[in-house]
This record gives sequence, structure tokens and C-alpha cells, in this order.
Amino acid sequence: MKESLSLLAAGVALSLTAWAFWHYLGNDALNVFVTIMLIVLAADNARLRRQLRANAANEMRQVKRSE
Repeated sequence: MKESLSLLAAGVALSLTAWAFWHYLGNDALNVFVTIMLIVLAADNARLRRQLRANAANEMRQVKRSE
């Protein structure tokens, strides 16, 4: 019973949030989505570049050790 009430409350909260988002932003909502996606993609790209740099440095260390 408690779990179903929690799910119902979450559903109501999310539906109200979605309604408010589209109601107040209207046509600008798509611009908000695009802006958020650009920020997320830039952050992910930076994270992947750091990871690639770290992996390349580790491989160079291993090659030097094996020589």
C-alpha cells in the first residue's frame, strides 16, 4: 500500500512538472532541450577526452617498461 502511494505521488509530481514545463515555456521548450543536450554532450566529450588521454599515458608507460 505504501509503495503504491509513493508511485502515485511520484507520477502526479512528474506529470505536474511536465505540464508546467510545456505550459510556461511553450515554443521555447525545444530550445531548452537543445541547450541541455549541447551542455551534456560537451561535458561527456570532455570526460571522454580526459579518459582517452589517461589511457594513452598508461599505455606509453607500459611500452617503456617492457623495453
